[in-house]
Amino acid sequence: DPVFEMVVLGSGGGPLETDCSGYLLKPASSRWEDGILALEGGSGIGALTNLLKTHPVEELFPNVNFPETHNSPILKAAYIFSFLTCYLITHAHLDHAVSLILLSGSVPCKQRRTSRQMFNEHSNASEATADETVPPVPARIPVYATQETLDNLAAAYGGGLWPELGAWATPEELMQSGRRKRRRTQDELNGVGPKFYPKHTHLNAHLPISTLVFPVAHGHTSQGPYSSSATFIRHDPSLMASRPVSRRASQSAISTPQEDMDTETNGLFGTAGREFLFFGDVESEWRADHEAEVDRDGAAAAGAYNRAIWEQAAMSFGEGRLAGIFLECSYDSTRPATIMFGHLSPPGIMHELRTLASFVGKESSRPLEGLKIFITHVKEFLVPHRSGVSARELIKIELDALEAENQLGVTFNVISPGDRL
Repeated sequence: DPVFEMVVLGSGGGPLETDCSGYLLKPASSRWEDGILALEGGSGIGALTNLLKTHPVEELFPNVNFPETHNSPILKAAYIFSFLTCYLITHAHLDHAVSLILLSGSVPCKQRRTSRQMFNEHSNASEATADETVPPVPARIPVYATQETLDNLAAAYGGGLWPELGAWATPEELMQSGRRKRRRTQDELNGVGPKFYPKHTHLNAHLPISTLVFPVAHGHTSQGPYSSSATFIRHDPSLMASRPVSRRASQSAISTPQEDMDTETNGLFGTAGREFLFFGDVESEWRADHEAEVDRDGAAAAGAYNRAIWEQAAMSFGEGRLAGIFLECSYDSTRPATIMFGHLSPPGIMHELRTLASFVGKESSRPLEGLKIFITHVKEFLVPHRSGVSARELIKIELDALEAENQLGVTFNVISPGDRL
């Protein structure tokens, strides 16, 4: 059975501002109206507006009943975004955060459903009118990320690049994150910008989702190495119950996986406990033979970070938890290591998947049989390629050729805006 449902707003890595990283996610067993996790904030409400001009809304959001008043692409997009529960950001580069920033101060407020609207939902009708809508409740949208990412993101809200709309979660709010509360604090009701949460165990009281976050290397700045992150995103319905849950169940930490090794059970019930692994921008230790000396220290650091993730992923795969991996591939195989800027190409991806396979430890010729790899962050060609194909098409060709050679058992899907997964 499906674990999650995702609509791809944007999956590119630039240079197109119309196709940046942005994904809307919910548990497959939930309605969009029950709460949405925005995974990355590069493409957002504008990208969705454009998609709704070319994609039937029923294809992207089946079973969503839009009020009659929301009869244009932008209003339909705003209606979907009114169910936004929180953001989860891998790092603060603009192609992963620009729509989040631009939407600050304009987040569509969630509309309370009237009794008539709820009756219409059960009768498969859509007859809500503007005068039946209870006045919206203003709210800040929580933004979850590592401390480093939030520090970088908060700099955008200094008043120079964007108005000072951001705020940090208070210690009390950090303690309450992920818990149901009878009423909201006054601080939560004031303000319209994002609220920054550097610690995320159970992301939100209305989402049965837990996370386990790892740092990854993503190139260098003049101040030193730059970090992105990779996150295991788990369907965890136990978090919606009132009883306490174990650390294993909550997949709580921005931490090393060793902290979560004291486990009780691998019990999988339906889709509960299933998860996928989502990488932000990431580099590999892989270098072509003639480039072995390029940034050796950076390569060593990238290798150490990634091996910790693959060790955890191998355990998840072996337990039947791992539903897929989202992995960036910014460039094709001809890109020199000196100008990779902390990204991956097909040979680097194959190196990383071979590392995962080594941790899985199966003796079969196809150790990762059935594992789906979703390719993101492709940077489009701005001049015609000699092959006559697009960047996405070329990367898919190269990855399929490497899989045919290595026989790991994975399948590659290069995703695009408008995909519903």
